[in-house]
Amino acid sequence: MSAAQGFGVGLAAGFGAVFIWGTQIPIAKQVLPLLDGFSLGLFRYVIAMAGFVALLVWKEGWAALSPAGHLRVLTVSGGIGIAGSVMLVFCGLTLTRPESAAIISALQPAMAVLAQWLVYRRRPARFTLACIAVAFIGVVLVVTRGALFSSNESPITLHEWLGNFLVFCGSIAWVTYSLSTVSIAHWSTARLSALTSLFGVLVSLPIWGLAHAFGLTLIPTTFDAVLAWQVIYLAIAGALIAIYLWNIGLKRIGVLNSVLLSNLVPVIAFATMAVLGSEFGPAELGGAALVVLALAASNLHQRHLRRL
Repeated sequence: MSAAQGFGVGLAAGFGAVFIWGTQIPIAKQVLPLLDGFSLGLFRYVIAMAGFVALLVWKEGWAALSPAGHLRVLTVSGGIGIAGSVMLVFCGLTLTRPESAAIISALQPAMAVLAQWLVYRRRPARFTLACIAVAFIGVVLVVTRGALFSSNESPITLHEWLGNFLVFCGSIAWVTYSLSTVSIAHWSTARLSALTSLFGVLVSLPIWGLAHAFGLTLIPTTFDAVLAWQVIYLAIAGALIAIYLWNIGLKRIGVLNSVLLSNLVPVIAFATMAVLGSEFGPAELGGAALVVLALAASNLHQRHLRRL
């Protein structure tokens, strides 16, 4: 395969992952009135974990399931990054609007930059900080429907604030996953995916048990065809297939190109919601545009700095 063909394959794989992730929030919003966020998050990664473990054992054998002295890293990456991020986002989505959840999740590249500044003392360039500030303004516009800047818009409810906060915490948890897996980045994609998802399930089980004990779970007694396919899509496509495609794209087109491609997630999410019948006001569309353009500009600026 030539370099151009390899780049094309990576681009297609990366876009496939981005498309799946862009459609999963609107679909999850339709599922959550019937199936709670704790149960949906657990089921999603049980399916993904089973697939990744089977792939790892097939490729590298049973010995590859050993933590190899990285128990603490796997507990953090699996417990916070896998279990925490998914359950927090789904539980938050139960309380807020899908467009708010999509645009908050889109801030993850900006959160990663700020986290590296905090943890590794890597101060970002002024232009990058300016882009992050513009992106946060865009998020505020979408989340509040412009209510902070105009009295004509309907005010955001307390439930929405709580839901947005949970989605924000879930996004931070996923950034934690990215930072915490640096020490095991030399592992194969199959091993990294299998062991982090395995530990994620192990942490998710007691969390689900507590939620169930307090009456916070909601499991339908019957699954109609639509609900079944939606849950299967979120579990198999949203976790197993999307992560596999993303890792293929990451290796073939690089981090900067992959992050630039990920800026399409909120665009696809808004397009999916429009197809499903949602209508957006000027503040929401303008805020979403600010977020996408600011993050894309930041990515292109980082690309320019690396060429120097």
